Amino acid sequence: MDACLMSMAEVGHQLCRSVSFMVGSEEIEPGDGWPYDRILARLAKKPSMAPDKVAAMVVKEYIASYASNAGVTQSACDLSKSQRLAGAVDRLAVELNSRLPDAAVRRAIVECRLRTQSYEAPDYIDLCDFCDLLEASAVPDAVRDACSAVTRLIRVEGFVIRSGHKGGKVDHSNGVSIYFPQGKMSSLYGRLDFVKKTAWKAFLQGYARQMRRPGGR
Repeated sequence: MDACLMSMAEVGHQLCRSVSFMVGSEEIEPGDGWPYDRILARLAKKPSMAPDKVAAMVVKEYIASYASNAGVTQSACDLSKSQRLAGAVDRLAVELNSRLPDAAVRRAIVECRLRTQSYEAPDYIDLCDFCDLLEASAVPDAVRDACSAVTRLIRVEGFVIRSGHKGGKVDHSNGVSIYFPQGKMSSLYGRLDFVKKTAWKAFLQGYARQMRRPGGR
């Protein structure tokens, strides 16, 4: 996807029945986009390259084509693991939602959300970074375990098969983002397959209710 803000858990899940691998950026892409000359030259030299190798190669060539301070991201994801990622996020969402009434846990979630790597569209955050911060905070063991399951699937078990970034403002990017608005949720969000199969939307709604000032709407 030579486009902005597309390497999301939700986007991958929407596509997982149609394609095996997805390449995209968590951050917005500069106007130059992908270096098609480099990518197609590599593919022309080895047209039998396996799809996962093509995906990883695109990430490598994209990142290499930009300056060190460009603020770019790119990643390749194995969508055969999308259902498992949705399951791990569902477990995390259930744990978080059930503990929102606990002021200490709620405070930890708020602080981690504020510190998590975000992008030009600030409602999008890096999923691993959020889980890393939560796991290191004052939350119950069940929440830590759920966070660990998400990051393990992404990093160790290979949902993200290659990722790269350049520039300090995207230093905590790990390859896949998720929707976590601080304000009003998009009315279109509920239409996504990922949302229909996980409790993530319910967690976001619960979080919004808890953050609402008394007497507010």
